[in-house]
Amino acid sequence: MIRRCRLQGSAFAAWMLVSISAAAAEMEFTTPEPEPLPPYERDYSELEDYGEGADCDSAGGFVGTLEATLFRYHRADGVNFGTGPGEDVEFDFDISPRITLGYAGSDGFGARLRWWRYEERGEPIDDNDGYIRVDTYTLDWELFDTIQIDCNWSVEISGGLRVNEFEEVLREADEGDSRENDFEGFGGVFGLEIERCLAESLFVFARLRGAILMDDKRVKNRDGGLLFQDRLLLDSTQGMTELALGFEYSDRLESGATLFLRFQGEWQNWFNYSSAFSPEYSFTGPSDVGFGGIALSFGLAR
Repeated sequence: MIRRCRLQGSAFAAWMLVSISAAAAEMEFTTPEPEPLPPYERDYSELEDYGEGADCDSAGGFVGTLEATLFRYHRADGVNFGTGPGEDVEFDFDISPRITLGYAGSDGFGARLRWWRYEERGEPIDDNDGYIRVDTYTLDWELFDTIQIDCNWSVEISGGLRVNEFEEVLREADEGDSRENDFEGFGGVFGLEIERCLAESLFVFARLRGAILMDDKRVKNRDGGLLFQDRLLLDSTQGMTELALGFEYSDRLESGATLFLRFQGEWQNWFNYSSAFSPEYSFTGPSDVGFGGIALSFGLAR
């Protein structure tokens, strides 16, 4: 009897286990869908990358940047003031200022002014009395929009107007021979900058900027100090391409303002700004010029 009761108890336990398993199999366990977050307030705290915990929001405000550019002057047909031996010229990496002032709203859309000035003189490599002097500036007015893709990536698109004046003097002091290339005009400027967060407060960025300018260009040649050629090139067109790659460090101050520092390499090519040489030291057509080096910038956003 005892054995039979144990068998009956075991059978009852087995029957209960099978019944519970069958009932559990028929039940549908569903996890409720999370409610979507409202736009522009998405939670990036679970992103497994360097941008974790970054602040994606921007309060907007005024932005000012002061840059020191250390650029060297270049020419497509060589930096020289003639075609003879010993007439090669080399520029130093000289400091020139670039200032930017602007305002951006909380949505990243804004406007700014940017001014850059370069005025330097290159001396001949050999013992010669000649030189090349360059005096130029650019003044930009731009509208821009910063698109925050996520807490790691942002893209800035810009476009506006550029005013430019350029003067290049190539002079052989001993004989009084010289050439002058002058341009003053305006046109459109556009830009694209991509920025990536590497770590807290540290970013890497790349920038492309271009411009197309149009107006008259003048070329003057002197022989022994006497002007023998004065060519006015009506409705000339010039082009500019600028590339930059660098790093940015930013820090939020107790006052609420953001301090940022930038270090970058930059290369510029200006199309059709100078004129090529011939053995007769006369105008033979366009020649490109360029600037290249590094830039250090300090900025404040509030």
